[in-house]
Amino acid sequence: MLREFSIVLLLVVSQDAAGVRDVGAVVPVEVPMKVGGSGGLLALLNTGGSGLDLSSHRPRRSAFLHFGVKICPQETMEEVINNHQVYYQLRVCQEAVWEAFRIFLDRIPGTAEYQRWVRTCQLESLCISDLAKNFSGSEEHRNLVAMEGE
Repeated sequence: MLREFSIVLLLVVSQDAAGVRDVGAVVPVEVPMKVGGSGGLLALLNTGGSGLDLSSHRPRRSAFLHFGVKICPQETMEEVINNHQVYYQLRVCQEAVWEAFRIFLDRIPGTAEYQRWVRTCQLESLCISDLAKNFSGSEEHRNLVAMEGE
């Protein structure tokens, strides 16, 4: 009896801590997507995404637990925005390169190899499809696919 109560209590507390209010509720999301250009994406950001009020579902992260770019009081607004963009690009490139190694080459890259790919991603502004083409077209990936086909 005590075990069942503990499990139920754990589920209730974890759902409350995670911000889960109604697990069965399905909220339809209609997001207009435009192909070509970033006008559609900019419009989504300016209108608050899909127009749903997510404040009750997705609370803003605490300022005390901020792991991104630190804002210095001496920085101008433009410098802060630029720093956020550079940091965002770095994090996206890191994640994309790591996943490309995992998916296409089925291995963990060496430090120098990983850093070289991340730097290339940042400097050449590679998009996800460019990374996919580069990794899937590599000799290592082709050999891996050929070995699995045998």
